[in-house]
Amino acid sequence: MEFSGRKSGFGNLIIINHGNRIKTYYAHNAKLYAKKRSKVRQGQLIAKMGATGRVKGPHLHFEIRINGQSQNPLRYLPIR
Repeated sequence: MEFSGRKSGFGNLIIINHGNRIKTYYAHNAKLYAKKRSKVRQGQLIAKMGATGRVKGPHLHFEIRINGQSQNPLRYLPIR
């Protein structure tokens, strides 16, 4: 876990560093459960969705960034 806290525009934000310059962002959360520098596992509850930051209603803002550049997450997530 690289970041767990408040960031302008994102509200309550969690950033997970996956290595190889890949990071995932989870923003606008009502409550953060995972702490900075903690290890998280797939499927672990890390936050409660909310409406913090610059938003009009509750939702999850999810990003995948590679080398600091936002990517289309559909290119990286498994099809279910």
